[in-house]
Amino acid sequence: PQAIYTQQDFIDQLDPQPQPVPQPTHGWRVITEYPTYEVSTDGQVRNSGTGRVLKPVPIGGGYLSVRLYKDNKGHTKKIHRLVGLTFLPNPDGKLEIDHINRNRTDNRLENLRWATSSENQQNTGRQSNNTTGFKHIKSRNTTDRWCIEIRSSHKKICRTFNKSKYTLEQVVDIRNNIYEEHGIQQFD
Repeated sequence: PQAIYTQQDFIDQLDPQPQPVPQPTHGWRVITEYPTYEVSTDGQVRNSGTGRVLKPVPIGGGYLSVRLYKDNKGHTKKIHRLVGLTFLPNPDGKLEIDHINRNRTDNRLENLRWATSSENQQNTGRQSNNTTGFKHIKSRNTTDRWCIEIRSSHKKICRTFNKSKYTLEQVVDIRNNIYEEHGIQQFD
């Protein structure tokens, strides 16, 4: 018997419908290096045998960690690294995992990205002693000057402006132009 084809079958062969773009898998996945544990896209870690979710413990630098066991030896692992290594593709071979919103306790997949050391360093907030409210812009009261100071990719960019000639808003615009000129991505 010969197969019967419809006109739509021929149209589909000539012009196939676009396939949906694959989205990151959500839920739980086994941690490759520690196969008795799983990590979730929400930043939780559990024992895959018992289903018990491990309690995160704060460690230096404000990161959260868990203690995983393999061959009767305990290992402290940062949760954001477990989530990133398990779920995030890394086609550029970057070495660090950055918290996009700068909150080191927010280990959800959508808050993490692979970054170079330089990119990770650029994604910082303004310093606590910053009096202007703008990252990389300082007010030099002793000299009556604004100072833009940026460190990026092993370069230091420093520009000063007389306060009597430039407003803070103008200096912010200049800083933003420097970011653009040097390809610096900022989260102000």
